[in-house]
Amino acid sequence: MFNYASEFIIIIINIVWKFKFSLYTSYTYVKMLKLKLEDINMTTKMMEQKSNAIESFLAYTLPTYILVLPTFVINQLNLPTWIAFTIASIPFSGRIAGALIYQYLLKILGSRIVIYLSFSSLGILSATDGIFHNAIYLLISRFLIGVFFGISTSIAINEALLTRSKFITSLTMSGWAVGWMGGSIAYALLHYWELIAISGLITLPFTLTYKSNIKTSNVRYQFPPLLAILTYFLAFEPAFALTLAPYVLEKLGDDVLVYMIISYSLSIPIYLLGAKLERFLSMLLVGIIVSGILFFYFNISEALFIFTALGLGINAIAPTIAQRYGANPLNAGIALNIAAIGGTIIPIVFSNSIKSISILTLITMIILLFLERARKEEKITI
Repeated sequence: MFNYASEFIIIIINIVWKFKFSLYTSYTYVKMLKLKLEDINMTTKMMEQKSNAIESFLAYTLPTYILVLPTFVINQLNLPTWIAFTIASIPFSGRIAGALIYQYLLKILGSRIVIYLSFSSLGILSATDGIFHNAIYLLISRFLIGVFFGISTSIAINEALLTRSKFITSLTMSGWAVGWMGGSIAYALLHYWELIAISGLITLPFTLTYKSNIKTSNVRYQFPPLLAILTYFLAFEPAFALTLAPYVLEKLGDDVLVYMIISYSLSIPIYLLGAKLERFLSMLLVGIIVSGILFFYFNISEALFIFTALGLGINAIAPTIAQRYGANPLNAGIALNIAAIGGTIIPIVFSNSIKSISILTLITMIILLFLERARKEEKITI
């Protein structure tokens, strides 16, 4: 009897042990599967972020390239100085219209179709600019280029901010510098306005690379706070001043191409530092002020390298600063492009008094520094 009981207990123990081992094995398999799924999700997320980074970067870079092309050949337009500068700068006004309507377009069409239409229109308008030299036509065409620029860049900054990656946001904003470099290279290779304008057709093949489709069907229209717009305007003032740099270099007899390419190349690493620049904001602003005075007032050409690198580098942290004053992914593009009205006003107002633009840079950088100091001391609240 005892032997039967012992055998029975041993059998029960074996069954329990095997069951326990089976449970442990199953648990191990489940855990491994969960880890594998997490790895897959992480890989997918990284691939999506990489795709978003490329898309938002291109959506800022290519429109910038087309926007700045006339800056390099103002003298070839054979027009009065103020009209030539108006043609070069009027797209900055069109940007506002584009930024204001882009939320409606996202709601109706989604970002993919909107980017297709914007890129196609930018390329075609740029190409026709090289064919028709009539001042009125160029004013209308360049204004429309500004509209599509405003739409594209608003989508770009929206997509970048949605990733919550400061690096992707900085990379997207660096599209401004890369677009300028592209314009410099186009001027070096093609030289003539007709050929440079036709090179804008480069946007057409890139329409097929955009895959994201942001749609805001259930979201109300959002307008940014005035402080957010002011932040972008102050941070972008050096970029507005830089539209006069080729003109200054030509008058000094310097090689415009060499200076512009070196200057914009130096700005890209500063862009990519992104949020790290915030720790040195005071030094950054002082550097912009001093180099701006040296270049625009004292006509020291080499100071342009520092002014461009620091002046464009501050654009990388502009979205982060603006978010503290109420900007968000949906309305940041509006704030950014409304602030760009300075790109129309500043070149026209200061084209006959370029030395005085250094004073404007001094004032805007001091105000930006004051705003940040006041916010930290909680004197400014949203």
